[in-house]
Amino acid sequence: MSGPTRNEPHSSEIRTLARSHSFSFGESFIQGWERAPRVPRHTGWAPTLFFLHGRFGGSEVWSPLIERLSPGFRCFCVDFPGFGQSFCSRERGLSLLEHAELCEQLMAHLLGAGERAVLIGQDVGGAIAELCAVRDASRIAGLVLMNSSCITDSPGVKAGWLGLGARIWLGKLIRDSSAAGPGPVRELVEQPWRRLRSRRTLLRTLRSLEESWPAVYERAFWRREIRKLEVPVLLLWGKWDLLNPPSRAAGLMNLLKEAYFFEDENCGHWPNLEDPAWVALKIREFVFRLGITRVRRSLSR
Repeated sequence: MSGPTRNEPHSSEIRTLARSHSFSFGESFIQGWERAPRVPRHTGWAPTLFFLHGRFGGSEVWSPLIERLSPGFRCFCVDFPGFGQSFCSRERGLSLLEHAELCEQLMAHLLGAGERAVLIGQDVGGAIAELCAVRDASRIAGLVLMNSSCITDSPGVKAGWLGLGARIWLGKLIRDSSAAGPGPVRELVEQPWRRLRSRRTLLRTLRSLEESWPAVYERAFWRREIRKLEVPVLLLWGKWDLLNPPSRAAGLMNLLKEAYFFEDENCGHWPNLEDPAWVALKIREFVFRLGITRVRRSLSR
């Protein structure tokens, strides 16, 4: 895996730096970006938050949330292959386990010695975060699962013929995005589905996730592993999500040793877009509760 390729300055008014990163992972090209506080070199530290997007929309779905969190945290986002500027050169997309391996390699590359991060996953990004924590929790201080799919349940969406199944679900989820109105959500998550070329890459990714999703007996194994998990978990849910309803969070609560659940009665599938101020507040409280060790890091250019 190769390292970051370039740095990009950001507005000094909000006292943050923005950087773009490019990585190779097997036959995939991965694009990521981060924003972090602009602080003096001798006091350079910031807890790291890794953001993992779901099936509908790439890393841009985190922008309103990162705008609020980046003055106090190092925020890193990645476009999974098939989304944004990331792609896979082979005929199929990455499997669910390969997505977890990608995240593990990114953490190993970007985190300092002894540093732990908070993984924040929405939809399938939450299931990938769960896998990372179960496989190796040594670099993970906590999980934030937002309207998350769960590796102990069925995936919930099948791509269908020419992506018709996924597109029908997307329409339902957008209509239920009540807090922000459908406009902001549609702008970020629906555009790739309108173009034939980007729709093909999305379908390839969705089908690979669908085919590699844990079957019944595998889910029983992962259920036992999640019961052993020592990592604290914050569950943030929009009440009106038809795809991953709050009952999924209740199922997770019964498995986890330490979990905190909050529900927003005005949100659907994307609380990070529909009510980013509420989500940012809950994440700050959670990280404060974790008491992550301050790691010195130079963030000035």
